[in-house]
Amino acid sequence: HCLSSPPSCFLQSLYPLPYLYLFSLPPSPSFCFSPSDEENACESGAVRLVGGETFNEGRLEVCFLGHWGTVCDDEFDNVDAAVVCGQLGLQSEGAIALPLALYGGGVGVIFLDDVDCLGNETRLEDCFYPGEIGESNCLHVEDASILCPSNETKVCDNGDVRLVGGSGNYSGRVEVCFNNAWGTVCDDDWDTGDAEVVCKQLGFDPMGSLALRNAFFGQGTGAIFLDDANCSPQNHSTLIECFASIDASVGDHDCQHREDASVVCSSDCEDCNCTNGDLRLRGGATELEGRVEVCINGVWGTICRNFWDGPDAAVVCKQLGLAQTDAAAVTDGRFGAGTGVILWNNFLCRGTEEALLECYHERPQNGTCSHLQDVGVRCSRFVCNNGDIRLADGPYDSDGRLEICFDQRYGAICDNGFGSTEAAIACRQLGYNDGQGAIALPNGFFGFGPPITTSRVSCTARSQHSQNASTTPTVSVSPPKLCPSCANQATPVAPMEISDWLAVLIHTKGEWRCVSTATGAASVRSVGPISTPSQCAP
Repeated sequence: HCLSSPPSCFLQSLYPLPYLYLFSLPPSPSFCFSPSDEENACESGAVRLVGGETFNEGRLEVCFLGHWGTVCDDEFDNVDAAVVCGQLGLQSEGAIALPLALYGGGVGVIFLDDVDCLGNETRLEDCFYPGEIGESNCLHVEDASILCPSNETKVCDNGDVRLVGGSGNYSGRVEVCFNNAWGTVCDDDWDTGDAEVVCKQLGFDPMGSLALRNAFFGQGTGAIFLDDANCSPQNHSTLIECFASIDASVGDHDCQHREDASVVCSSDCEDCNCTNGDLRLRGGATELEGRVEVCINGVWGTICRNFWDGPDAAVVCKQLGLAQTDAAAVTDGRFGAGTGVILWNNFLCRGTEEALLECYHERPQNGTCSHLQDVGVRCSRFVCNNGDIRLADGPYDSDGRLEICFDQRYGAICDNGFGSTEAAIACRQLGYNDGQGAIALPNGFFGFGPPITTSRVSCTARSQHSQNASTTPTVSVSPPKLCPSCANQATPVAPMEISDWLAVLIHTKGEWRCVSTATGAASVRSVGPISTPSQCAP
């Protein structure tokens, strides 16, 4: 039961082994077998397909000396596969050779390597193969497999595509049909153009299609039919049109199912858990920071760090309803690596955009980014809206130094030109008695506050909101000099001017105060509390 009858066979004859004993040491290969059960022995030269889901697919095995062994995929092509299918009594035209132990690696001897059939042979053993039976430089991870055409009820037509494993009919692992069977597509060079053609073939708008790699929607089974797609949506309408010779391309790959290609097509899906352009932060210690993730067609993805900076982070914070002041771009991966697709890189925001996708951005090229380069942001809580006003440091809600918000910071208002009309508008904006009885108090009546951000406020009586007033921004750091006191009483008490002094009733305090109206004079003269305005007279 030996081939080449080496000394090892003589030793085995003395010490029979109950299992296959293999010596595969070219150039003098030799292997010996334990005696076969004649009932279960196979005929030398017979072939079979093992490990497939149907009778017409599987790992190719060939019989020699009553034992089954495998065939290496070196040089094994569709012509060789056609001879095997014909030997099995199946249709040979359209047979597909599949490499890399697609249906699992075999055991025992690898009988044949570098098989080269002409196509007119009736049995695999009639084909040319260099060397001797059992001479091979392969491992079982290189076992050849075959898919023969099936005469069963038609499942699909050659070139059909479908999406499997996604959250809807618009997303999933790409599978393509050949010989009435579905197989996958390898993600080598898989890019947006390829995804757009697949989505176009399925009837979706190709614009906005996403190409996903690394078995994003799970690994397929069975054949890997296509590899190295090179599609252009302008020139191709179906996936198989992307290959110069589809007959030569089917089954020609160097991939595993962990490299299965996937797509997400543009769709107004009802079952999407997010809307195109939505943002979220993940991996941060608070809701104010984290890894930036973007939703496209119901799928969350990340952003590569190339050119990620402050204006980009500011737009993210703005879109999330957080303060963009002091927004920080994070590129050191501190918020952890994301999963799934890396959607974009090279964002170039000005900072004025309302949403991140309004900024210029690009799709990353294959292999240029990894999830270790996912970007993040740090935002702050939203303080105020531009034009918001407040009263600060007063004893009651209706009194205080007037401050106005710009760029999410409150600043003081200079009292140049600020009078009762402006005070009334401010009080009206704050909701006090339609502004009636408002009093402008100059010269830091309620103390010094933040830097002055606005000067020369000028309102008309028709103004409804302080934002409608004419203002001049200033960078002065001088202390504020004026704030209104808003009276919410039904019948406000009007101020009484006595000489260069103004007797003012601070309603919420229930007392009169004396305020100078003379330029350069002290802001307040305390004489009391006083009971009547006349006590303000010098």
